Amino acid sequence: MKLLFITQIIDESHDDLAFTAQWVDAFISQGYDVEVLCLQKGEFDNRFPVFSLGKEEGLSIIRRVARFYRYIFTHKHDRVFVHMNAEYFTLGGWWYLNRVPMYLWYTHYTTHSTF
Repeated sequence: MKLLFITQIIDESHDDLAFTAQWVDAFISQGYDVEVLCLQKGEFDNRFPVFSLGKEEGLSIIRRVARFYRYIFTHKHDRVFVHMNAEYFTLGGWWYLNRVPMYLWYTHYTTHSTF
């Protein structure tokens, strides 16, 4: 089963979000073929495929959204797991609706835009 894992950052040295790489490893150990789509890619050893929307390159919001759509339109997945980004869930939800189950993990009581 092919899983798209969407998150803010893949960076094993990040103070708050370093654990996301461990989550991906856990999905892989359960038999999922995982690809990661992230807003920003930092320090990472490339043990699984990661596609960045380009925040670390300084891309504009419009270019990052265009990259997001280009990615989801050209890659096929059986499931989509969105970590802490209601924006991605909203932007991609209409495309995945009735095609692929989407799951949102969001634990904060307030939202703020990362785009």
